[in-house]
Amino acid sequence: MVKEITTIEEFKKVTSSDNLVIVDFWATWCMPCKMFSKVLEKFDENEEYSDITFVKVNVDEAEDLSADQGVRSLPTIRAFKSGSKVAEQIGAMDKEGFKNFIENNK
Repeated sequence: MVKEITTIEEFKKVTSSDNLVIVDFWATWCMPCKMFSKVLEKFDENEEYSDITFVKVNVDEAEDLSADQGVRSLPTIRAFKSGSKVAEQIGAMDKEGFKNFIENNK
């Protein structure tokens, strides 16, 4: 199961990793978010991607964090390395699109 991040401090700690970190900003009421969540879970469970950290941020439960990150649309998927954002996708992706997103940012 993908870990849920709720605080700015926890977010900074997780995204400071030298390995790729994928963050999914989502909400329970967002249908595209629910669809993408299934894709995210599959990648998190796949051994091929065990060197990547996958986390989720529920924008309704972590309003300070979402505001700090300037999230305005859902879902927003971001890739981080060493504390810096290296890529962003606004809107859900299918399995193939997400695989390309990951491969382009490894």
